[in-house]
Order: sequence, then structure tokens, then C-alpha cells
Amino acid sequence: MDCVSKVLGAFAWSLLALLGGCAALDGAPEHIVMFDADGRAVRPHVEGGSTRAEQRVPNADSTGFEPTGEWHDYLERMFAAAAAAGADPQKRRLVVFIHGGLNTPRGTLERANRLLAPMTEDGFFPIFVNWRSSLVSSWFEHLLYVRQGEDWGWWGVPFAPVFLAHDLARAVIRAPFVWTQEVMRLFNTFPGYKSAGQEKADEIGDDLVRGWNGGQPADPNATPIVRNRDVRSGFEVGTSFTAWLLSFPFKLVSGPFVDAFGQPAWDVMSRRVHLLLDSGGEPREGKAATRRPQLLQFSARLARFQREQAALGRDWELVLIGHSMGSMVANGLLLEETRAPVAAPARVAEFDRIVYLSAACSLRDWEAAVVPYLMRHAQSRFYLVALNDKAEDGELNAYDLSPRGSLLDWIDAFLARPMAPLDHTAGRFHNFLLAYSRIAANLRSRIHVREFGLGNGFDGMGPQKHGEFDEYDFWQPEFYDPKLAPTPPPR
Repeated sequence: MDCVSKVLGAFAWSLLALLGGCAALDGAPEHIVMFDADGRAVRPHVEGGSTRAEQRVPNADSTGFEPTGEWHDYLERMFAAAAAAGADPQKRRLVVFIHGGLNTPRGTLERANRLLAPMTEDGFFPIFVNWRSSLVSSWFEHLLYVRQGEDWGWWGVPFAPVFLAHDLARAVIRAPFVWTQEVMRLFNTFPGYKSAGQEKADEIGDDLVRGWNGGQPADPNATPIVRNRDVRSGFEVGTSFTAWLLSFPFKLVSGPFVDAFGQPAWDVMSRRVHLLLDSGGEPREGKAATRRPQLLQFSARLARFQREQAALGRDWELVLIGHSMGSMVANGLLLEETRAPVAAPARVAEFDRIVYLSAACSLRDWEAAVVPYLMRHAQSRFYLVALNDKAEDGELNAYDLSPRGSLLDWIDAFLARPMAPLDHTAGRFHNFLLAYSRIAANLRSRIHVREFGLGNGFDGMGPQKHGEFDEYDFWQPEFYDPKLAPTPPPR
């Protein structure tokens, strides 16, 4: 999913891509919709590490949900290829995959090219939604151009020293807090130690496991759930602790800078999610922008494809998969349904399965988008796939020279600005379970939860790091559906 799921590693990788003069790379246009930092569609092609403005797919700034110009032709070719694949009844399974943050354009194309063959061989028609979420460009956009949510262009550059000074001051002022978080994170990785919240979440999880009863629940509203435990050996725990002690001096230096520079980069990546989905987008050439986001036009065209195929007697299984920040984009797509007039054609397809892998969206946003969608579509099912909580806290970054923790841990700890518990990430297992009581009883049997394990105790533990999901066949139901465990082996 994420090319590099840690801020320092992503920064270095992205900088090398930008400066290294990498060869041009193309992706399959029948399987990729790609967007730049402004949310505008571009052709799946990179030179060096990035896309260029001249690669945009013109849309004539359509204000409706029907694409126009070259963008119309681009989507028609895509769905014609899908229809041709659907001539075989065994291949009427379409997967929309949205990657997460800290991805360069080149990295997203490399992933799509790598996964295309195995997914099609498994009988799926994949569509990759690639968007600009690289760390370097996000931080420089914060430093040079973005001012209070607006792109000031070159007018923002004179203020760069002020913003840089602010970031450096944040590193100094918040250093004691960041160091304290790092020590707390270490304690959370110890076997047997649990915070009060994790203790409560474990109780809820164990109750759900008993209620599910291995697929023979007494309560028809029981949530299907599978939990894999922390099975690390004493040697693994001791080695990890020793490495933490030896690297702690480096963490004292790197931690405050990860906090100071990662937080504004996170803000800009979140802003790019909004630009993918918000009508209007950024004004250009002194004119108020009235364009309809091209991602929403893609979504509406997918819904029309589903209706057209159904009219021909072809019923497709549609799956929406979002990893990390991809869940934030997916939430926006699902929310669009609520904005459509009652009599208007559906703007959002009827997904049979909605799968969030280590979701970086907040619990509040998940509740606002996914729950109403499930209420409207009785056939839809939701699947939450999470790492083990101790894996989240103990993930090593940059050779253990920077703070430990997965991207979700960092978001909750210092990248985002949560105002209340519901603003924490939905993809952390204990966060989700602490909010479980808010889910209506009649929806609980359609919400599936899978927690992977931690340690080298046995095969089939599944991913143990935020960026490892694409090492597995994540598109297969056996990966995310607790009813179909165990986990398939890594690719």
C-alpha cells in the first residue's frame, strides 16, 4: 500500500525520486485513474518521480457528473475493457483500490503494474485510484504555497521563512511531549501491559469473539470477528527492547522533527483528499472554479456501468478497498450519495464489500460515511482489517533511528489534531472497539473485524507493519473476511 509507511523513510525515498532522474514509467490506462495534487485527472505516466501539468486529461471543466472531452473518452475505454472482461461470468468482479498517504506518483504506478497481473489472474478487474500523496511535495507545498487552505502560488513564497521558523519552534517547544509519547509507546509494546483504553477494548473484543462463536452465533446480530494474538517470544521482546535503548539518543533528536515537519505535511495530504472530492476545487487564472471533481465523475460513471451491465443480465460483484488515507477518499465517495437529489441517477455504485485496511480516517468520519451507506444498501458488507495493537506501537522506522509506531499511531499521537476520542483513527483495533457501542444492533452482523497477530510464532500471522498489506493478496475475501480465515501466505 504505502511505498514507505514512515515519515522519514518516505521523505528520503521521495527526494531521491525527485532528484534521481528516474526513467519514464507508464501504467495501464484501462485500470488506473490518476490525479495530481489539485485533484485533476492525469494520464498514468511519470517522468522522474512526478507527473506534469501537460499530462492532464482535459474535461472542459464540466459542472455536471457526466465527463466531457478526453476525460469522457478515457473513462469509456476503461469501462469498455471492463465490459469485455465481464463476458466471462467468472470474471465479473471489479475492485476499486485507493492507496494511502506517503506515496509518490512513481510508487503508485509501480504498485499498480505489479499487482495488475495477479489480480486479473484471480478473476478480478482492478481499477487503481492513484492520487498525489507524496511527503516531499506535501511539505514543500505547506512551506511555499498553501496559506489558510488556499494556494497562494508565488505570493506565498515570501512567507516561507515564517512557516519554517514556526516548524522549527514547534520541534523545540513540543520536544518533551514527543519524548514522553515515545516512552509511553515503549511500555505499550510490553507483553501483558495495557492502557486503560486497551484493557476495555480487549474486553469488548473478547465478548465479540464469544458472541461470534466461530461462525455459530446465538445472536443473529453478532459481529463476525477474528483476533490473532501477540505470540512474540521472550527473545523477540528482549531484542526489541535492547534496540530501543541503544537507539533512544537518536530518537531524542529525530522525534521532535518528525512531529514538527510531519504534522504540516499531514495537513497538506489531507487537503489533497478534499481537493479530490470538493466541488469547485482551486480557482485558476483569476476565475472562480466551478468544475466537478473528476474523481466524482469516475464514481458516477462506475455506477452507470453497473446499471448498464445489470440491464444486460450481468451482475457484477463490486468491492471498494481503501488502505490508510485511502479510507478518507473512500468515505468521500460514499458520502456523495447523500448529496444527490432523490430522483437523480445514482452517483455511487452499490458496493457488495467495503474493505478498509488500517484505515487512517477518523471514527467520526467513518460513522458519517459508512454507516449511512450500509443503512441504504442492505446487500453491502463492511470489513475492518487492523494490525495488532502492539504491532502498531512497536513498528520500527528508519532503522529504528526515529520514533517507533505505525502511521496510524503517529496520526493519533502527533500528526493530526484530535479534539475527542471519535477523532482518532478508525483503523486501530482498540479505537474501533471502543466506539463499537455506537453501531446500531441491526448493522452489527454486516460489519466484520479482523485483527492480525504479532510475532514469528506460526505461519499465517498476516501483515505486521502498516506498509505490508500489498505483500498479500488483499483483494481476496480470504484475506479480510473473518468467516474465511486463515490468512493466505505472503506473495
